[in-house]
Amino acid sequence: MGRNDKDAHEKAKPSLHLVRPIEQSPEGLRLAAHELFRSLKGQMTNLFKITPRKENEVWLFDDPSVGLQGEPFVSGADDIIEAMADAAGATERQKTVGIGVYFSDSPFSINGKLATLLVREGFESLPEAVVAGACGEQGAWYQGEVNGMQMRGWLCPATLKYFPVHPPMLYALMDTPVG
Repeated sequence: MGRNDKDAHEKAKPSLHLVRPIEQSPEGLRLAAHELFRSLKGQMTNLFKITPRKENEVWLFDDPSVGLQGEPFVSGADDIIEAMADAAGATERQKTVGIGVYFSDSPFSINGKLATLLVREGFESLPEAVVAGACGEQGAWYQGEVNGMQMRGWLCPATLKYFPVHPPMLYALMDTPVG
């Protein structure tokens, strides 16, 4: 075997991928729960878009494709939407017209802006809830950093119009306001 043949043979060898044990930290367990959720559900990454608007100091949205009309954000989720709108530089007028929000159960970016991570409470210590199907029947609490602030909000069962169960991690990104 000549030198070039040996180099080609070395390059053609399959690479070995070692499986790392789950890191025993909240972040490691969150990631493990997320991967377990994705593998059990066999879903491809879905990217959804809604257009929340502010009416009489209440953030709400419509999505006729899933049968939602005037669905309000409550219990801290409204504060998260407000913080996202403020971070995007939205005016009060733009807030009343509505601003698009993209969301997914997998990380994404649009025009170089990374989506904000919101983690479902309880998943860092209960990844077996995904296996048991114990999640998703009611609303779920999510928390994360938005516009430099730690925030917490409740997402109601309307979330289940987009996902079969409440995902362990949600990613959200607000459009740049226009008009």
